Amino acid sequence: MPERRTTARLPFFMECSWTRDARITDLSDHGCHVETSVVPAIGERVEFSTTIDGIPTTLRGRVVSNRYGLGFGMCFVDLTDETRALLHDALHKFRPPREP
Repeated sequence: MPERRTTARLPFFMECSWTRDARITDLSDHGCHVETSVVPAIGERVEFSTTIDGIPTTLRGRVVSNRYGLGFGMCFVDLTDETRALLHDALHKFRPPREP
């Protein structure tokens, strides 16, 4: 399957709540993978709560891939500027420095 992501995802673990127990297992500025046993349909809009750097926040997105029993990939939509800034700052802390 060809790569569709426009930005690299990094391993990034944080608890989140959705309609079921779930965990984000990788994250980018534009989307994430959510590990959960219950997966929504591709194209479905989802919303869940998590905490980024100690700040409760809501992530909204559209499901772009799914695997039964494993989880789903989503691209973010309708995020507030504050949430985008939190994501960017959190990722910046974990992103390896660029080589000269």
